[in-house]
Amino acid sequence: MTAAPATPAPATAPAPERPDGDRWVARLLTAGWVIVGLSFVVYAVRLIRMEWAPVIDNALIAALTVDTVSLDPPLVGMPTSLGLEGGAPLSHAGPLGFWLLAIPAKVLGEPGDGLIVGALALSLLSLAGIAVLVRRRGDAVLEALALVSTAAMAVAIGGEAFVSPFNPYLGILPLLLCLFAVWGVASGHPRQLWVVVLAGSLAAQTHLGYVPLVAALVALTAGSLAFDVARSSGASRRRLVRTVIPVGVLLGVLAWIGPILDQLFGTQNLTRLLGSQSGDRRVTGFRHGAKVALEMTSVPPRWLLGRAGDEDLSDPSVLRVVASLAAIAWVVGLFVWALRRRDRALASLTVVAGVSVAAAAITSARLVDPEVSPYFRPETAVLYRLFWWPVGVIFSLTVLWGAARVGSAVLGERTAPLRRARVPLAAGLVTGVLALVWLGSTSPDERLEPFLTHELANAEAIADLPGSPDTVVLRFEPEGAEPPATTTPGAVAGVWDLGPHQRYGYAVNLVAQLRLRGIEVRFAEDPDDGVTFMLGYRDEHRAQGDEPIDLLYLVGPDALAEAPAGYRRISGPEPGQPVDPLDMPTAVYLRTSGEP
Repeated sequence: MTAAPATPAPATAPAPERPDGDRWVARLLTAGWVIVGLSFVVYAVRLIRMEWAPVIDNALIAALTVDTVSLDPPLVGMPTSLGLEGGAPLSHAGPLGFWLLAIPAKVLGEPGDGLIVGALALSLLSLAGIAVLVRRRGDAVLEALALVSTAAMAVAIGGEAFVSPFNPYLGILPLLLCLFAVWGVASGHPRQLWVVVLAGSLAAQTHLGYVPLVAALVALTAGSLAFDVARSSGASRRRLVRTVIPVGVLLGVLAWIGPILDQLFGTQNLTRLLGSQSGDRRVTGFRHGAKVALEMTSVPPRWLLGRAGDEDLSDPSVLRVVASLAAIAWVVGLFVWALRRRDRALASLTVVAGVSVAAAAITSARLVDPEVSPYFRPETAVLYRLFWWPVGVIFSLTVLWGAARVGSAVLGERTAPLRRARVPLAAGLVTGVLALVWLGSTSPDERLEPFLTHELANAEAIADLPGSPDTVVLRFEPEGAEPPATTTPGAVAGVWDLGPHQRYGYAVNLVAQLRLRGIEVRFAEDPDDGVTFMLGYRDEHRAQGDEPIDLLYLVGPDALAEAPAGYRRISGPEPGQPVDPLDMPTAVYLRTSGEP
């Protein structure tokens, strides 16, 4: 019996090619994202070339980052001002930022360029993640709006925020990435849960100001996943239950392993953070939170005006109130319209925007009232509203993209001329982004921290001691000081009045430079000198009594006086050398009995 000829397998139909116009639009939008990323790179290079080094808060970040690759890694985040308020060391939620910066900081060493490189890498990864998530939507209008909004946010905040290891800044772009990923999960892309977990964990661990917003986003994500599990079946449901959700939980445990270990075997920082929120303390209140929400959703929104534009939150005008209410009403209307049209993408975006604005307003209402706390000042409260810039991007994107969706539905085919003009429009858009980013980063920001050259000299002198010490014991003795009779232009009045913040700053600068050189730092059993902000670090690095070198670090106008008994000076400016009023004299003394 003759076998029937085999039927040839049907050829796989080739994927439809994208029109040339669409390809060019995608390329031009890609160029726009690259421009924003390159502006971060340029800013990082400028900082390194101007001999930036970590001081004050960034110095402690440097020390904790280097400690990550030691036998005593940090399990909690930076000290929080709530600890200053309560008089006991208290830290932000977690060390994930330190852990991610550790390798470049350790490899590049002193004076701290690795911190800039690490922060730049995190910003570029977050930016690339945002671009990929938006590109996967397949909507050029949406991507264009997201690109312009992100670029505007970068200019409004300032380029230094995206290459700085300063913990409030480190969470800005990861939070924006988290917002886009939450939208993805809510609109039917469950695997973006993994991005929500990683990006949200980084933001929440870097600064407490992000925690309420991230918690609200996690709750929204969990609700979306529960909805998808309930309405799915078969392979789709098995994939959610057996892969997507378990991997998300595993990533969450890994991201939070530091705080978990600290809670089980350490300082129980998370429990104490919760306790600090339940105490009797005066907060800014609902009126302040509502005012911030109104200003951020009005026209023009405050998030577009930069940090300086956000400092003054006087009573808004009637026009701004009306504009804010109109914008909020528009978003609510978009939600209803999207539900009726079964447009899950737009409906879920309006929900993300609404939840974000509400959570950010509640967070603003829970800030410690600066009028009753010596550690909070009205002009610095903006640091506790940095979450408003990512929220502002999402809210504005909702307003504008919703308008585009409604317009496209209403006009229908009458939008064809606009679609034919998409290539020149995209080219103009990229040109505008280039101009926007360039104008926003033409020179380093005046708020950049100065490099304290004497701290580098002090660390070099210690590193050059005979025997190349790998451990030092540091005794820190601050001296009181009256403000100088005359100051140079721009000097800060009273900078020589060594309050707790100044004492902490000068001590931790030296500690950071030593750690970046691979030298372990231990603190002698000194009486409390008032450096509350550094007590947690000092308590974790107490001297054991067998370290080989004992150092005395003096700061103050008499730091260069006759050496204390039993010590000789190994570093410090020469006596009589002119000293800038912003540069407090410091000197390092070596105990003679401890010399090799």
